Amino acid sequence: MLRALWAHGRRGGVRGVHRRHRHRPDGRDFADGAREGGSNYWCDQLRCLRPADHPGTYFGEKLAAGAWYAAAEYDDDPRQRDWHPLDTARMRAGIARAAEHFGRPIDEFNEQHDAGDADIAFQFAILGDIVYG
Repeated sequence: MLRALWAHGRRGGVRGVHRRHRHRPDGRDFADGAREGGSNYWCDQLRCLRPADHPGTYFGEKLAAGAWYAAAEYDDDPRQRDWHPLDTARMRAGIARAAEHFGRPIDEFNEQHDAGDADIAFQFAILGDIVYG
């Protein structure tokens, strides 16, 4: 794996790796981007309610493969957490609403987004609206 990444980088294709992986309409890149940095301040915990149809390594892969999750908003008292459902359909709907919110075509938004954009899509997917930030 490292050898392939190194060879790809030598050809000047490092930027292409991100572009290729970001253009997945199933929401995995948004889900991973949100979990890795965009939503950590409000989404405290994710619990898998139904495992993915195909095993995956990363959260986004599992979500895209059919896993269902419950997402918890952060609260100092774990007994007071609000839990919300999350699946691929909700993630896709959240991405579409975020693209509309930012006034960007969905294809462009799929290709060019950052952790902040992913957080907004994640909030739409889980909470139905922008609640935080």
